Amino acid sequence: MPLMDLTTPVELYAVEVLRDSNGRAQAYFTFLNCAAQPIASLYATLTLLDDAGAGLGSLPLRCEGLSAPGHSRFTVCRAMDDAPPFAGARALVREAVFADGTVWRIDENAVLDCAPPARLSDPDRVALVAVAGPDAVCFPQRRGNVWVCVCGRFNRMEWTACRRCQRERDDTLRRFTPERTHAAYEQKLARELAAERAHRAASRLHVQQEHTARIERIDRELRRQKRRRILLALLVLLAVSLCVLLVLLPD
Repeated sequence: MPLMDLTTPVELYAVEVLRDSNGRAQAYFTFLNCAAQPIASLYATLTLLDDAGAGLGSLPLRCEGLSAPGHSRFTVCRAMDDAPPFAGARALVREAVFADGTVWRIDENAVLDCAPPARLSDPDRVALVAVAGPDAVCFPQRRGNVWVCVCGRFNRMEWTACRRCQRERDDTLRRFTPERTHAAYEQKLARELAAERAHRAASRLHVQQEHTARIERIDRELRRQKRRRILLALLVLLAVSLCVLLVLLPD
């Protein structure tokens, strides 16, 4: 069950587990700093997951000496030799220290179950990503006193923008309903098809113009060569005429 204090300034974004030539496991945890201020350190509880998403156990993670800029991702690496083999992880961030010394701490009474929305069908996901952007994973929802953004982030209803992607609440809830998303997707496809047809027509016109220009260049060259041949013939005729005239002149 993914738990979260919605005010957390840090989220676990991705996990990658690799092994070196000696078989030692190295885990790369990529976090997202959702705050504007740089983060200097954080403390979280990791829940390790197997391939099916089932929990394998928990362990603490403390990261110090960070310099993670605001609204950006940062990655920390940890040796995981003592951990069971795992494919993923969830993180419950408990403390974050900002570069200016201010500290955010989890409110245990405010922790919510942030179970992600159901996986979208392929047509829904294709339409949503095309309209909302590549980070879109679900249609926005209202869940009691929280709203779920298209990026999957849970937000308090009074927050007018998503803490993760900064999308505006009312615009997101209004624009990205299934019906409006598919309608916008069809309009986008129609615009792209019209643009492609216009591009092809322009390409055909360009080819035709190039062909016409080439024919005109060839025609001009042929006319020039014809004029040159006529001129050469006239000059030859003139030379022959002069020679005959010189022969016929009396001494």
